[in-house]
Amino acid sequence: MATLVNVASGVVYRELFGIDYRLSYALGYGTGMIVGFSLSKLFSFKQRTSTNTKTEGIKFVMVTLIAFLVTYNMSLLFHAGFSVLFDTYPDFHDQVLDLNRATQQKWLNRDLIANIMGIGIGFFVNFFGHKFLTFRKTDAINRIRRRVTI
Repeated sequence: MATLVNVASGVVYRELFGIDYRLSYALGYGTGMIVGFSLSKLFSFKQRTSTNTKTEGIKFVMVTLIAFLVTYNMSLLFHAGFSVLFDTYPDFHDQVLDLNRATQQKWLNRDLIANIMGIGIGFFVNFFGHKFLTFRKTDAINRIRRRVTI
């Protein structure tokens, strides 16, 4: 659900508000992150009754920011790859444009495809980070706090 909110809000930011691809991608990721924390806490990792919401929130943001960096950079890499592909093979680009015309959708483009592919890779970083750090009782935050205060 968070991924759907991420992609959909990114498209809305880009297409309805005219925000640049990179900024709309980041804003969409942030919107999905808010939904993701709530749903992860309640359903995915079953921590509804946990009293560590603040600590989980801090760890969630840390893991999500790392996953965002992976996702964002992979998306940019795929976007650059599509740009080269479309320039090298214009027939492929024309087929995508024909698909857009057939479906009457202007949002089906290299931006969206690169975004979805980046999210696919970042999903694994995100999921396993939350599984093994965010919603698991660890002393990681206390260790970080002790190092910072020393």
